[in-house]
Amino acid sequence: MEFLEYQRKLEHLAEDILTEKQLLIDYDRRRQELQRANRQLMNSEQDKVFLFSNGLFVKQRKDTAKSLLQRDLRSIESEIEVTRKSVQEKVIELERMEQGSQTARTKGFELMGVSRQELQDAFSMN
Repeated sequence: MEFLEYQRKLEHLAEDILTEKQLLIDYDRRRQELQRANRQLMNSEQDKVFLFSNGLFVKQRKDTAKSLLQRDLRSIESEIEVTRKSVQEKVIELERMEQGSQTARTKGFELMGVSRQELQDAFSMN
């Protein structure tokens, strides 16, 4: 019985990882669409543009539309970052469940990049 419970947990964790990876792909497609729309908006010479929202076309001022697109872009980027961290944690957990303790495959996986703010803080201290 214990073996079946262990296998169920492994399968559930692996399924969660695959689901979140697909979610990352969907988020990335949405991010690319928003970036494309933002570039089109920047190249537009019109004062008012049409946005498609909730099944309706809405005419907005260019600066309002730009701020809405940028807000959506920031939101989707934060969702991507949260999902990436979640996938990373679940992959580490899955590897540990399969291999026991920390293995060579996951040793460097927990490393995080330095953010721009942390880099600026480090250089300003010197």
